[in-house]
Amino acid sequence: VDNSVQRINKLLAQLREQQDEGPASLELNSLLPELLAPYRKQTPAPTFETDGESLRVRATNHLGAAIGHVLQNAIDAAGAVPDSTGRGPAVRVSLQRNGRWGEVHVEDNGAGMDAEFIETRLFQPFTSTKGVAGMGIGAYQARTYVRALGGDISVTSEPGRGSHFVIRIPLERHHD
Repeated sequence: VDNSVQRINKLLAQLREQQDEGPASLELNSLLPELLAPYRKQTPAPTFETDGESLRVRATNHLGAAIGHVLQNAIDAAGAVPDSTGRGPAVRVSLQRNGRWGEVHVEDNGAGMDAEFIETRLFQPFTSTKGVAGMGIGAYQARTYVRALGGDISVTSEPGRGSHFVIRIPLERHHD
């Protein structure tokens, strides 16, 4: 009970911080390598690909937490499954422009999820596949935050084939 109370208090503190912080212009090509750095010590270490185009969004630093949640879940999923491909567990992060959107793609070759789980449980608060290690709030909080920015998080997945998350954020408009 004490552990649960501590985790809920930590979550509430994070939510309060999020409300106090104002949005700023963030450059995704700079943010993502910084965000990925601590995750590179995990197995599998995520790879990062971009065409180098500067993609700016208006967001708070909590965007990093939302992307980090999706990334940590991908690392956990890929690392928890015996490798049947012979290639080893893998997580790939890429950044690309899609019209007026910046898209962060997070792909893993983990266990994957079935359509019923994605539809009814993935983004529901207090639902977790991690047992006592998870609060079941991360995916919900990440999607809620990205939607508040005017974006969304989508996922395609299949059991035994891994998952592909797309975090879609509206790009800032440039006034020349």
